[in-house]
Amino acid sequence: MLEKLSVVFISLSCALAHAQNPGGTWLKYQTPEDAGFSTVKLERAKAFYNSTPAKAVMIVSHGSVVAAWGDVERRYKCHSMRKSLLNSLFGIYVQRGMIDINQNLGVLGINDKIELTETEKTAKVSDLLKTRSGVYLPAALEEKNTSRPKRGSHPPGTFQYYNNWDFNVLGSIFVKATKQDIFEAFKRDIADPLGMQDFRIMDGACEYEENSIHPGYPFKMSARDLARFGQLYLQNGRWNNKPIIDEKWIAATSTPYTSATNMATAPPAMDTSGGYRIDRANREGTLRSAGGNNISEYFRT
Repeated sequence: MLEKLSVVFISLSCALAHAQNPGGTWLKYQTPEDAGFSTVKLERAKAFYNSTPAKAVMIVSHGSVVAAWGDVERRYKCHSMRKSLLNSLFGIYVQRGMIDINQNLGVLGINDKIELTETEKTAKVSDLLKTRSGVYLPAALEEKNTSRPKRGSHPPGTFQYYNNWDFNVLGSIFVKATKQDIFEAFKRDIADPLGMQDFRIMDGACEYEENSIHPGYPFKMSARDLARFGQLYLQNGRWNNKPIIDEKWIAATSTPYTSATNMATAPPAMDTSGGYRIDRANREGTLRSAGGNNISEYFRT
């Protein structure tokens, strides 16, 4: 059974979030009411949580914990959420000039066991970040009996399809362009600066399958560490008032690029607005990431 974890962030405004990241350990409100929440309503939410397969939930407001249920210190395998974690590294290394998202697969020398066509090679890194590569090939870690669009049915950049091939190739592009291991880079550039309490380099692994030369790269993360990751995005990429990820990348990341008319049917649990794999919701909505894990950001004004 797929284990699930959830992290929910609630902030009165984006502007207020800059100096609200936690210190070495998370502080917790004495009562939910101190954070503007209702104990009664949270008890109802907890009862619902207890009725689900979810293993951990953490609710954070203004950088402090409102409620935490389940084992928030345990590292769980992340599936679709892994794409958001890699996205953060892309933001850092694009700013450093080591990755050009306007380069295409042909220029980068990207291919696979099934040869790419000349048209497929024109897909840009930015297309893959938006899951609009137009490359419909078998991929590691994809669900069995996956129904892909017909190969060649959509030119690169024109159609969104939730595609593990795109995600896995982004991992290969990162390694090739930066000459760094994904998980070592994540620990050095994200986990350590944010003071993540549980993540270890050994909690990531490249998983190969026979159908492709590009591995998947699942992470194991705890809810409380993912809460720090979400808080970083609430703070527009800053931590302790120092830039970790360029705020322009954060803005691009959370911008929807694909309308419902230009996308394949998304997994049932996935928000379909489609940015660079990180999405934000207003007070009327939430992001739910496919694959059993999710980070949700709500904004209250």
